[in-house]
Amino acid sequence: MLIDQTLVGYWASPNLTSGAGGVTSTFSAADWDRAIRHGVRHTGQSSSMPSTEFVNLSDHEVSDVIAYVRSRPPVNRTAKPVGIGPLFSFVVAFQSTALPAFAIDHQRPHPIEPPVETASAELGAHIVQVCRGCHGDTLSGGKVAADPNMPLVANLTPHETGLRGWTEADFIRALREGKRKDGTDILTAMPWRAYGQMKDVELKAIWAYLQTVPPVPKGNH
Repeated sequence: MLIDQTLVGYWASPNLTSGAGGVTSTFSAADWDRAIRHGVRHTGQSSSMPSTEFVNLSDHEVSDVIAYVRSRPPVNRTAKPVGIGPLFSFVVAFQSTALPAFAIDHQRPHPIEPPVETASAELGAHIVQVCRGCHGDTLSGGKVAADPNMPLVANLTPHETGLRGWTEADFIRALREGKRKDGTDILTAMPWRAYGQMKDVELKAIWAYLQTVPPVPKGNH
């Protein structure tokens, strides 16, 4: 379960295994592509999959994701259907791009291979796309409109309300140990344990990219 709030709605992540209740057992390669990079279900309906964060994945990366998921053992679990509450219904009615499928350029070509694995800003920009769902297009954080109960999201730009004064070592420690520069704990709402599994070269690349973004006051998303 991801979100269970009367006003916002109910979102439970689906079972991706081949077990009972799994949704991908009949997926073709095109179905996987639509789900991951386009936010469209195999039925043709729009989904709540945050595909705007994955639209720039290369063909090679999508293929690897599919191969990995297919390798996992079957699990029997049926997820409760998504239910949209009145608040999110209002948002969608007046801002269609709240649904990823309406915010994506579906004709945009995708790269075949990801950037070369070096500690470069190019690779960092490629990885950081998955951060924009919470931290926003400007990476300046603030309130997440889709989840009013989520804590304020950190500013990742080199602004005084963000990462100004941080070093690369401070940043890597934050993702590996869940500790800010001042030693305070980072809440688990930020999935630092998952991102901390990245290689040193990937974390260094993210840091290299963050040094190139404009400083923006916290909360401008």
